[in-house]
Amino acid sequence: MNVYDFINSEAIAGHCRELGHSFTPLQTACLIHRSSRHTFEEKHRAYEWVIEHLPDEEADLDLEAAGGRSVSLRWFLREYMRLERACPENCFYPDFGREAAPSLYSLGLSGKEWEILNGFDQVCFVCPTPFGKGDIVWAPYYEDKSPFVFLNTWYEGMDEEEREKYVNSRCNGAADMTADGYFQDENGRIYWECMHDYMGLEYYRGDLGGKKRILKALGSFLKDEIDVGLLMNAYHILMSEEHILQVRGRMNITREGLYLAGLVQQEGKQ
Repeated sequence: MNVYDFINSEAIAGHCRELGHSFTPLQTACLIHRSSRHTFEEKHRAYEWVIEHLPDEEADLDLEAAGGRSVSLRWFLREYMRLERACPENCFYPDFGREAAPSLYSLGLSGKEWEILNGFDQVCFVCPTPFGKGDIVWAPYYEDKSPFVFLNTWYEGMDEEEREKYVNSRCNGAADMTADGYFQDENGRIYWECMHDYMGLEYYRGDLGGKKRILKALGSFLKDEIDVGLLMNAYHILMSEEHILQVRGRMNITREGLYLAGLVQQEGKQ
């Protein structure tokens, strides 16, 4: 089994292949669980492969079923698959791997069983990415698919001890595998925010027209390709151009009317 095939991001998967980056058995199981590109059956076959071919390890999942102690990964995977098989297949949201839908609450599972089903949510780990500050990225499988300007992942700037402390903290889990960046609202304004699934990021190859051109300018500034003066001027010009287009659209003026009002030149003239 090729673990890189279960990474949602093709860019990150390719980067890990180039580096020869290895994952622990628990991290491998997490990648399988969080894959948005594999079916229920494919994931279960992959879990079985992990049980058969990878060494067992103690997984600190803070399960009440285990008295809050670490548990055998093999035991956990067997219990997880047993419980998941009891759930109707339509109880899982495809965009987020395995997420319990409201109808699951009618299955009568115990609190300990719910803990096992949510066990993967307790796992946070470091995975290298190819992205640098100023890159334009997006997350095809995330709820917000808008492009944004990448700044960093949660672990950048931490030393090894700080990373280990963060990963092993019971306050952190899958939702804390974040990436920071500059996002854009519908009016074109820029704001800082984090998203909670950096493992699903890809380079954005789509159109950066309209207000999204501001992302290009901001990315170039963060890469030290333009100075702050050019960035500010670009922001002002681009926002003004978009405002003018909106005003023209609301006025519902014909092409001839725009020409007669001096707002556009004749065809073929510069």
